This record gives sequence, C-alpha cells and structure tokens, in this order.
Amino acid sequence: MSPGPGSENDNNATMSDGNAPVKQQDDAEMKDQDQEQQKGEGEGGVSGDQAGDSSRSSGAGGAGEGEKALTGMTAREKWQQRFQAEFQHQLLIHVNPTIAAAAALKALNDPRTVLAEEEGDGGPAGKPGAAHPESLPDKSGDVQKKRRESEKSSVCRVEEEVVEGEGGELTDQAIERAAAFLGDFYALNVSFFPTMSDGHDIDERSPEIDYGRVDQFYSRLQTASGGRALTTSIPHVERLCGELLNESSTKNVRNLLYARQLRFIPILLDHPSLEDYSYFDTLYALLRVVLKLQQAQQQVLVQWWSKMPLTRLQRTLQMVQQMLTIRTIEACDGHTDGHHGQPEQAERFVAVAGQLVKNAIKFIQLLYSANEARTKESLSHESSSTSVSVYRTPPNCLPMREFNNDAINATTMLIKHDFLQWIQGEELDLGLMDHPFLLDAASKATALKYDALIQQNFERRHAVIAGLMNNSRTVTPYLVFRVRRDSLVEDTLRALSSGGVEDLKKQLKVIFDGEEGVDEGGPAKEFFQLLVQELFNPDYGMFSYDSDTRFFWFNANALEANIQFELVGIVLGLAIYNGVILNIHFPLAVYYKLLLLNLSPRAHQLQMHNNPIKLLGEFMPNVAKGLEQLLEMSQPDDVTALGLVFSTYQERWGEMVEVPLKDNGGSVAVTIDNREEYVDLYVDWLLNKSIEDQFKAFHRGFHRVCGGRILELFAPEELERLICGSTDLDFQALEKSTRYGDGFTPDSATVKRFWEIAHQLSTDDKKQLLAFATGSDRVPIRGLASLNFVIQRNGPDSDKLPTAMTCFNVLLLPDYRTKEKLERFLKIAIQNAQGFGLQ
Repeated sequence: MSPGPGSENDNNATMSDGNAPVKQQDDAEMKDQDQEQQKGEGEGGVSGDQAGDSSRSSGAGGAGEGEKALTGMTAREKWQQRFQAEFQHQLLIHVNPTIAAAAALKALNDPRTVLAEEEGDGGPAGKPGAAHPESLPDKSGDVQKKRRESEKSSVCRVEEEVVEGEGGELTDQAIERAAAFLGDFYALNVSFFPTMSDGHDIDERSPEIDYGRVDQFYSRLQTASGGRALTTSIPHVERLCGELLNESSTKNVRNLLYARQLRFIPILLDHPSLEDYSYFDTLYALLRVVLKLQQAQQQVLVQWWSKMPLTRLQRTLQMVQQMLTIRTIEACDGHTDGHHGQPEQAERFVAVAGQLVKNAIKFIQLLYSANEARTKESLSHESSSTSVSVYRTPPNCLPMREFNNDAINATTMLIKHDFLQWIQGEELDLGLMDHPFLLDAASKATALKYDALIQQNFERRHAVIAGLMNNSRTVTPYLVFRVRRDSLVEDTLRALSSGGVEDLKKQLKVIFDGEEGVDEGGPAKEFFQLLVQELFNPDYGMFSYDSDTRFFWFNANALEANIQFELVGIVLGLAIYNGVILNIHFPLAVYYKLLLLNLSPRAHQLQMHNNPIKLLGEFMPNVAKGLEQLLEMSQPDDVTALGLVFSTYQERWGEMVEVPLKDNGGSVAVTIDNREEYVDLYVDWLLNKSIEDQFKAFHRGFHRVCGGRILELFAPEELERLICGSTDLDFQALEKSTRYGDGFTPDSATVKRFWEIAHQLSTDDKKQLLAFATGSDRVPIRGLASLNFVIQRNGPDSDKLPTAMTCFNVLLLPDYRTKEKLERFLKIAIQNAQGFGLQ
C-alpha cells in the first residue's frame, strides 16, 4: 500500500522538483478506471456517491444514464464520472491504512458502498437526508428510473438551474438545493466549466473555471432570493470545511492530491457573504483549509491566482485584509496606537487573536506569491521603455501597498513584540517580521528604530562598564563628534578613525567648535545637513550632478580616496540610526545596489522588479533611450550602420581611454544578433563596473552601521524613503497635529496669522521654515502629521525674531501685534537659519 499523503514519501511523490505541481495520474490507469466505472454502470450498479444521489436531492450528482456511452456524454457529465472514479481510487490508496483495509474489504462485497460508507450517515459533504449505503437497492430493475429522477434533482444540476433558469424568485426547494450545492465538495469540483472544456485540462496552469458563470450564479442567488440562498448556504460551507479539517475523514484536506480536487476553493472564495463581518468565522475556516493543504497543492492555488483576473485576486486579498483588520482592532479593544504598547497587552493580544492573525498572514503570503509571479511574468514580456516610471506597478499586478495592513501598522506594540522575538531568534507569535510585505515603510522604520535603540543601549552600557573597570581612560557612552564648521569633512573623518565599528552603534552627539549648547538632536540635524551639502558639492568631485534629472551619481573619475566614499556610506547609516532625514538626491538604482550590491541586467531583473535600462534612464535618460532604440531596430543594416563595437570610452587623467566590454571587445562589431549582449554589458558597465571601487567603499560604510537582518525588511523604494523622507509638504496635516504652549491656543490671533502665512509660502520657503523649526527640511516618513510640532508663545509683542528649539521641534513666537510684522520677522529668521536660533 502506498504511503499516506502526510508522509514524506508521499509528499515527494506529488512533487517533481520541490515546487512543481502535482502531476496527473497515468493515462492508462485513468483509462482503466473509466472503463471499470462504465462497466459497473452498464450492469446497473452505481458508485456509493452516485447511489446516494438516487435517494436525496443534494447528492454529488449522477453521470447520466447507465447505458449512455462515454462518447455520447456532455463534457460536464463525462468529467463528473471521471472525477467520481478517480476519487474512489484515491480512497483505497491514500487514506489511513486501517480505513483503507476496511474499505477494500467492504468493496469486495459491494463496490458501490466504498465512498458512502466512509463518509457515514451524513453522506458526502455532510448533507442531510443522505441514504445509508446499506439501504441502497442492489441492481434492482428500477435503477435506471431512479437515476433519471436523481439526475433531475441532483445538486450537480443546481448550477444550470440557477444560472440558466428563468427570472423571478427561486422556490424554497431551489434555494435549499443551491445552499447544499455550495457545501458539496464533489458538486463544486465538477461545476462551472467553460463551455468548450472537456474537463481534462485541469492542472496547475488553470482550474478550468468559468468565472463569469460563477458571478452569474452568485448574482442570481442574490437577486432571486433576496440573498437568502447565500446566507442559507453558510452552514453547508462550514460543514464542508469541518469535514476537510477533520483528520479522521476520508475527505481530509491532506488527502487532496490532484489539481482538479481544488477547484472548489476559488469558487467558494468568490462567495459574496464571506465579505460580511458576520461570516468572518466561515472565511477563516476556508483559509484554514487552504493552509492545511500540502505545499504542492498550495502552489497549485498560487499558480491559479497568478493567472486569474486581477480584480478577483484583489477582491480575495481585500476580503482577508478586512477580516485581519477588524479582528486586530477587536483584540486591541479598539486601541491601535503606540500609547498602548505594554508587553502584557501584546501577550493578551496573542492569546486572543494570535493564531488567527498568524494564519491570515500566511494566507496573504500565498496571494503575495501569486502577485510576485504576475510581476515576473509581466516584466518578462515588458519592453524596456524608459518613458515608464521606475516606481510604477507593472501591468496586471497589485501594488505593494495593497498588502500593507493598516491596523497592524497602527499597532506599535505588535510590531515591537514581534521584532523583539525576531531579533532574538525566537519563534514569532505573529510572524510580522517574516512577512515584511504586511508592513509599510514607516513600520519598518519603527523596527529599525528599535534595532538602533537596542544596539545603542548595549554599547552605552558596555562603555560605562568598561569605564568603571579601567580608570586609566574615560569611556563615553556616546559617539561624540567635535567639528569645525569650516572643516567638517576632515574633522568627521578624524573622529571616525579614532573609534571602532562598535562606536558607530552609539547615539551621536555633535559639538560645533566654539559654540555653546548641549546636543539634544538639533546640532546633529544641522551637522548632517551641512556635511551632506559639502560632500555632494559637484566642486568636491565625488559625485556628478545632472541638472535636468536633478540626480547625483558616483563620479567614475573621482580622485578622492575610497575612504571618503566610505564616509558617505557611514553618514547615511548614522543618519538612519539617529533618526535624521537627509536631503540627498540619488536615483533609485543606488538603493537597489545598497541591497543587492550589483545590478546585473539579466541575473537580477526579475528579483529587482525593474528593468535595469529603466533604472539607468532615471538619471541617464539619453543613454537609456539610445539603448532602447537599438533593441527595437528590426533591420540588420540599421544596426550595422551605427558602427558600434563592444567597447566604450572613459576619461582618465584628462584623456579618453577605450574600455573593452569583453575580451577583444574593440574588434567585435555589434550586430542585430548580438545587440542584446552588447546592451547588457554596457548597462552593467555603467551601473556597476565603471564605479565598482567607489560604490564598494560606499556600500561598506553603509553596512558598517546598518548591516544585519534589519535591512531584509526593506524594498529599495522604502530604503529611499527611510533615508530621504517623504516629499509631501502637507501643511494642512501639520496644522491639525500641531500642539501649543505657554498661552497659545489654536484660536490665538498670532497662531491664526502664522498659519495663514505658512499656507501661502512657496515650496522652497516651506522647506526653509521646516529647516528653521526642526533642523531639517525633510518630511518624516510618516508625513508632517507625525512631526510632533509645537508652537510656543515667547513673550508679548516685541522686536525679537522667532527662534526654535530644533531638538524638540518647537517654534518660539513672540505675540506679534500684526500679521505684517509676523510675516516680515518670520521670513528674516527662516532665510538666515543656518546656525541661528538652534538650541
């Protein structure tokens, strides 16, 4: 006897290479089964399931009259018979050996009873009113008559009755049949075939489901019965899920080995009532069925979802996201903000809803995998047109934000709880960190903040202990930079060289030489701003700047030592770890490279979800457009006329030097046959090899600070937002979230005048105002509403200019008497903000 489906051997038997879907049964074996089934029917016998149909209106469905030849059957009837025979065969070889032995013994006396006997008195799918197998007639003369009656009232005919029936209300009997149909494993799996389908093409590529007909079915039930048939079907669906999850049942989900046995899942996931809050338990039961499938069968569903209409994938995702959101809010007692983040509350949440959340996330992972497959398929057929934004979602794919869950992202305590388990290598109660698609960029930034705090606290404690044990030297718990404004780069390099890698994990404190004040965040913000301005100054020679695209790129001819490129990487890492947003204009390719190191045009194209030519086109649009035109040429002579060879030129020490793209590339002409190789090599040279030394130093510096598992959470676009912040200067959101102090209120005259002025400022002036009041002109990753901005009264009307405590994002305003005076003094302050008013 073959091993059970839950065994290792069986799992290997159902998968050819670990990921391949289940292979259909051998054709010869299937042919024997069809012949055996046909023979039994020709003698007047019926299978247990078919016989059950003869005594109930909600059976699994007959296959037509016994004397009808297979060639005379409709596609649906032929497939129904084939399905019944195959499933009976599976029962004999794949169920628990004890059950199988009993079934085999029973079959020797009466083959018709195998399936029905194992399912008990309830019959298939637990439908009421099913006759016990022993009560079935044995080759009686009226078998054909009973089978004709069964065919007229069979649940398998409900599809035609509902979809093709005349308009108007459904009868009570029709509603009951429709409700039972939606809980019938066999009926669902042999229904909703496309018109031209013969039922033999079901595999991992397609479930052969006519989704338009499924829509018609559900719509008719909704309109013709006022929704009563849909709600009446819920207990039947729940009973079916219960049987599939019952390990002692012959229909246990682990026994489903064939693609054709999984068709009921996408059909039921389209059930309109599952979107209703009242039936989330039913939806959750169906999700559990999917998650109990063996991996090979789950991959079949993933393949189906990757090819189904996008709107259906989106609807399924939104339905599960809605359930996850509501259950999360309920388990949090409605509190989903960071102020309710005590460890005991997270533990209580896990006890109440942890398993549901974890299972919902696992199901969403399957949908995410399907969307990833769609993305890869889309990119493989997509042109390399540089006119399409590198940030866009590929056609026929869901954007990544669709997989973010708002309730999870708003519940900081859950992110913290999961992160602490993840960083310590423990089993995750919820699995948020193992499924980063669920988290938005702001939540990932929160996780990185926790990572920074943990490492900074560790280094601080280590430094204090080291200082106590070694009185010969003073050990500071902070990373302190004492710098001069006119020698920022040199002083920063000196400060970095005096410490080790572990010092970079400490909290940064900056002291400007000759200036008083304690750094509570403001001086550090200004330090990063000034240092970035100097390092990215085109006159400095490290980066080239394109005034049309407004992007910086690594200067392949830079004379600066690699240590300075490493410094830039360290600066980016330190800014992230210290919560400072930088005004840096790198193209998206840089953030891909920080995560992947190299952008090999073919090797990483699918992994990157972006075509390297498009990434190149963001900052070298003319070059990318020329390569795109080369690939689009259709005439060999047009390519030859360009006179291209496999080499390029680079300036070195003031001279142009030829650089071969491959061995002897200068003597190899580009033709229509090898142009793709040329484009690959040239793009690889521009993105990687021409700046290899500079970027490796930059990459090394960044990962000295931010290396580790935490970066696994981020996509390139999210890493960019983490470093550079948002670009949305939403001052309306800033006004709504602003707090007031020392006598000011939202209704104060000076406050109202301030906001009237602020809303009328130009974009550049708004950035200057942010820089003056907060120390940075960048918008936090969660937007201006998360800035914790405070406007505080600084005495009565006077001729004092506004000042700011940038460490705490506090703007200090005298209670100016007129709007004109406030506007004049405010603009003077913000336009001369460097080193002014920073405390």
